Formats: sequence, C-alpha cells, structure tokens
Amino acid sequence: MQLLIDAGNSRLKWAVVPEQGETLTVNARLYQYTDRLEDVKDILSCYQINSLLMVHVLGDAFESRVTQYCQKEKIPSQLVQSVAFCCGVSNGYERAGQLGADRFVALIAAHHRFPRHNVIIVDCGTAVTIDALTSDGQHLGGLIMPGLQLSTNTLIKNTRLRVTPGYQQPRLLATNTHDAITSGSIYGLSGAIRHVSSLLNNTVFTRPAKIVLCGGDSAVVASHLAGHTHYKKDKDMEVVPELVMEGLTIINETENA
Repeated sequence: MQLLIDAGNSRLKWAVVPEQGETLTVNARLYQYTDRLEDVKDILSCYQINSLLMVHVLGDAFESRVTQYCQKEKIPSQLVQSVAFCCGVSNGYERAGQLGADRFVALIAAHHRFPRHNVIIVDCGTAVTIDALTSDGQHLGGLIMPGLQLSTNTLIKNTRLRVTPGYQQPRLLATNTHDAITSGSIYGLSGAIRHVSSLLNNTVFTRPAKIVLCGGDSAVVASHLAGHTHYKKDKDMEVVPELVMEGLTIINETENA
C-alpha cells in the first residue's frame, strides 16, 4: 500500500494510491498537534504502507524530521522537490528549487488534466498562488498573495476590530463590521484573480486560458467568480479541490512506471 500526503499550512491531506480503475479518495483534517510531525505520524500509524510520497510547505526542518522518522521506521519515502522538468512540465522559476513544491505538483496535475489548454492555476489556501501554464507545459511564473483567512486575521490583529470572520455570500455594501470584513476579503481576492487572469489572457496567452481553482477555499472563491460575466461555468473555469493530490498520483505513476 502506497500513501500520498499533502502537508499544507493549515490542513493535512492524505490518500491511498488507488488501484487501476478506482477513484482517488482524499482525507483531510486541520492539524491536531502543535508539532506537525505528530500529525504525520498519527496518519502513518493508521496504515500498513509500503511507501510514502509527500509534498509539503513546512520547511527544511520538518522535512528532515519526516525523513529521519521514516528511516527509523523503515518506511521508504520520497519528499517531492521542485525541479527544472518533470512529467511534461517545465519549471519557469529562475531557480527551480525555489518554486513551492505544492505549486509544482499542481502544475503537473493541471497539465495532465487539461493537456491542450493554457491554464491559470489558482490555489486558494492559507496563501493564494496564481501560476500560468501554457498548453505545451511551460510554466511562465506566478504570484503569491494572502488567502481569505490570513488577510482577515491580519486586519483584525492590526486594528481594534473584535469580530469573528466568516465567509458566507458577501454583501456589496455591508451594514455591520462582520459582513464588511467578509465582503472585503472575498471581493478583494476575487478581484485580484479576475485582474491577473485578464492581464494574462490579454498580454501573455495567444488563446484564452482555463482558470483552475484548487485548495481549501476554492469553492468559496469560485462561487463568487462564477457570477461574473467573463466566466462561463464549466467552460472557462473549473474547481478541482484536490489538484495537488492528483499531481502526486501522476508523479507516483511516473516513478513506478
């Protein structure tokens, strides 16, 4: 049994590599321990696995500790790194290793899922990343901005506001502070995504790109973008929450081909 793990900033996701013809089933939870390694060990203890393939955003120290633990427990493991080229995707960063490994894995998944399309990948997590990918697999680069929760928490922390934010359907003109923060966060983020996508389609891509949203807040963001006249649901935009996990399965298949 092979296990895939995506260790993000806020959530831990995992899945058993499916047999041929089976559907990928992804499990997810918020971290339950202060020490992120304890969450990984907790998940590993639930399975009799032959190998582990992991992507993470938690830094070199975390990676070293995971590697040491797997060596101690005699679990063959591979932690995905961003490289210059993999699975049909060329890394667009000046230094390939500096591109977040989760972003690189998402690029691989997007290229395989939409092989004849230019793609704009929007990962809506703690941070929001936007990456541009051509139909032939060339990554053109990207950008990073605060996600919904992070931008809201930063606003509350640095002001005298005392509210608990939520992300229900935003109101254009809110009549209370709670709704004003909710609306500001969602309109600000969706506006940035629309603006960047428009710039890419008008100045970079020769054919319109498909927008692919993934990550924990992808459904919330997509529900707002879908109401915009520039986007026709299921044609110009698609929500694939587990895009990174799909990328891990592709890498696993390639490594074991």
